Amino acid sequence: MQDLGQKIPSHGIATSPAEEESKISYPTLYITSDERIALPEGEFTFTAKGRVVERAENERDEDAPRYRYEIEVKAMEPVDSPESDDDDDMERPDEKLEREWNSKGKS
Repeated sequence: MQDLGQKIPSHGIATSPAEEESKISYPTLYITSDERIALPEGEFTFTAKGRVVERAENERDEDAPRYRYEIEVKAMEPVDSPESDDDDDMERPDEKLEREWNSKGKS
């Protein structure tokens, strides 16, 4: 799994090594929905189905290019959710998400 954390530059301000390690920024995933999405509290791992709809690269700073991705998230499910712990359901999480997503469109 790729760690997406990035160190935040100190811009010449003196900081201790411990402070430097804690200054890590992560990308944010915003989800807008008409329905409440059941997500666990705190940090969790999830499986998502989606597609990249836009990619951009900013090369203003040749030494540190920036990349931006717009991803359409079609479905997601926490890996350790009670729904995925059902012993009778032997589908892979991605297969289950696709089946549920497709059944919503046909209702």
